[in-house]
Amino acid sequence: MTIRSVDMQVIVPKVTEISRTQQIQQQQGQNEQQFQSQLNQQTTQWKQQSVPTTGQADKGAIKDRESKQQQRKQHEQKSDEDKEQNKDVLDNEGLLRGHHLDLRI
Repeated sequence: MTIRSVDMQVIVPKVTEISRTQQIQQQQGQNEQQFQSQLNQQTTQWKQQSVPTTGQADKGAIKDRESKQQQRKQHEQKSDEDKEQNKDVLDNEGLLRGHHLDLRI
């Protein structure tokens, strides 16, 4: 494929123009990547330095959870005490068995 001199006169200015646009596009891509990485670094640094605060709604949920846990513990303690009392009663009934005879004629 041969290139004539007339074609060469048209191609050379276009080549330089196209190379400039490609270079600008590459620089834009690099600049965007650099900006995005800086933004990511700043957000991660901010997240590491900041302490998350709990809102009022979260505090209420935590208090509710704690009160439910405390009620559950109290209920378990009460049921354990009831079981022990029932066990004592059954043990006492077992001691009384066999000492008296009920006879009916």
